[in-house]
Amino acid sequence: MYHESDSDDDDEDSEPILESASIPLDSTTNRIRMHQTPASNSSNPPTTLTATMTEAGQVLIHDITPHLTSFDTPGFQLTPQHNKPLSTLRMHKSEGYAVDWSPLVSTGKLLTGDNDGKIYVTTRTQGEGWAVDSRPFVGHHGSVEELQWSPSEKNVFASASSDGCIKIWDVRSKSRTAALSVQVSDVDVNVMSWNKQTTHLLASGDDNGTWAVWDLRNWKPSANGASSKPTPVASFNWNKEQITSIEWHPTDDSIVAVAA
Repeated sequence: MYHESDSDDDDEDSEPILESASIPLDSTTNRIRMHQTPASNSSNPPTTLTATMTEAGQVLIHDITPHLTSFDTPGFQLTPQHNKPLSTLRMHKSEGYAVDWSPLVSTGKLLTGDNDGKIYVTTRTQGEGWAVDSRPFVGHHGSVEELQWSPSEKNVFASASSDGCIKIWDVRSKSRTAALSVQVSDVDVNVMSWNKQTTHLLASGDDNGTWAVWDLRNWKPSANGASSKPTPVASFNWNKEQITSIEWHPTDDSIVAVAA
C-alpha cells in the first residue's frame, strides 16, 4: 500500500541539487548589485541586470536574464555571447566599491564611486546604450565606500566615505557639490542603508564597530559647506570589529540587520 508520507520520506533522504551559472571576469569583483527592468510586453519577461564594480576600476553591466531562464527551461543552452557585458564603463581611474541602482528609474540608472572620492551617474539610453555623465560629483576627502539612492526622491542620493562623512546630493545640481554634509564618525564609514518605509531614517556603520540611526530631518546645511555634527537617533557599539554590512528590513521600518 502506498502512503503519501513514504514520498515525503524519500524527498527528505534525497541529496539536494544545486544548479549554477557563471560569468567569467578578468578582474576581482569588489561589489555587485542587481536591477530588474519591467517587461516591455506580455510576451517578454522582465530583464535582470547586474552592475559589477571591479578591482581594475571598470564597471561591467550584464544581462543575466538568460542565466535565470536556464534554471527553469530544460535544454536551454547558454552561449559565450550571453556572458558578454552589455557595456564596460571605464570612467573610474581607481578601483571602487560603491554601486547602487535607482529604485525609481525602471529603465536603469546607476551610481558608482571610487577610491579617489569621485561619484558618477550612468543612465540607460533609449537605444539600449549607457550614457555616463562625464562630470563627477566630488567632495569627499577619502574613498567612497557606499552609495544609496533615495527611496522616495529620484534625483537624490547619499554617499558614505572613509573620511567619516555622509553627504546628500541632488543630481540636478550644476555645481556638483553636496546639499548636506554630516560628520557621522571619526573613522571610516563602511556601509549605509536608507529606510525604504520611513524615508527620513538612514543607518550607518563604521570601522569602530559602531552603527547608528540618523533622522535626516535634523540635518541642516552648515556655513561654507562645512560638515555639521548632529546627534543620532540611536547609536550602538555592541560589535567588536568593523561593520561590514547593514540593511533595513524591506517592509518593517523598525528592524535592521547588522554584520561585523
